[in-house]
Amino acid sequence: MLIILEGNECCFKSTVAEKLSKAMNIPIVKGSSFEHSQCNNRELYDKFLAYSDLDNVILDRFTYSNRVYATLYEDFAILSKTQRESIEDSIRRKARVYYLFADDEIVKQRIRQRGDDYVNENRVGE
Repeated sequence: MLIILEGNECCFKSTVAEKLSKAMNIPIVKGSSFEHSQCNNRELYDKFLAYSDLDNVILDRFTYSNRVYATLYEDFAILSKTQRESIEDSIRRKARVYYLFADDEIVKQRIRQRGDDYVNENRVGE
């Protein structure tokens, strides 16, 4: 099984991933990140495809975050619709996607505490 955690910045995805990892004794993989998106389209697709082959892991973000964030930042690679559908087909029977969220004010506070070059609290709530 793949457990995929998605959601806005600073909404406790990594915290939930860590707790699940300890409780279930399975590893966490950073499935989508700013670093991953700074490659070309084919490299990004290959990374996501490799992640889709994994089993018994928690993916802290995946293709869904890429779809959102790559449209916000010009220097990010983005998967095509065909590539996303191919990956979704490969995980359809073994993945569970959980979307996490937090109140806008909590997210803004956590962004300020964390400090991030890409994430700006002014975009929260858009």
